[in-house]
Amino acid sequence: MKATSFLMGAVLVVAFVFMVSPSMTGAASDNFIQGLSIQLVDFPTEVWVGKTFTMTVKVVNQSGQVIEGHLRTYAYTYTNVVAYPPPEFSNIVNVNEGGWSPNEMAISLDENENEKTYVLSLTVRPDLQLTPGSSGQIKLRARLRQIENNVNIAPADTKFIVLLPKSGPEAIAGIKLGISATVAVGIVVSVAMLQQRAATTSRKRPRRKR
Repeated sequence: MKATSFLMGAVLVVAFVFMVSPSMTGAASDNFIQGLSIQLVDFPTEVWVGKTFTMTVKVVNQSGQVIEGHLRTYAYTYTNVVAYPPPEFSNIVNVNEGGWSPNEMAISLDENENEKTYVLSLTVRPDLQLTPGSSGQIKLRARLRQIENNVNIAPADTKFIVLLPKSGPEAIAGIKLGISATVAVGIVVSVAMLQQRAATTSRKRPRRKR
């Protein structure tokens, strides 16, 4: 009995490892080029739901060789921060529109080019709903990879930023719309009640004898 339980447990572990392997999730494997690095150097500390923001990524090449790859950024968090949408896998929620490669761009550096900067943009999903009481903290990540063999050629760089709910003109417009709808419903109900009261009074009024 114990042997059977152990065997079943081993099978489940192997199945789990297979499910989360890079080939199944689409994640790239790592094969870093020595002397190559990327860094998020200019980015907002706060972003709004539904808004677009930009960031600057610096690529440093001290490898002494030509570098060709695809640079991208994306944002993600966990289910304890975002209540909707549901996670794509495990408890991880993609925060930006366009998935995990929304702004991927081809870049190249000659062997004598030590540094280049690139500006990329992301749009926060407009349907995001923060978990009540959460910190709103999300991760902004930059990656550089070779698409043909799906290999990361430099370590990723990750920064923490804060996700804020909708605000400004859009939120005010939504509040005004809600207030207007409430007032309109109230007026309709009031008119209906007055009409009903008038009809009831008319029926109860005694007729004069002639």
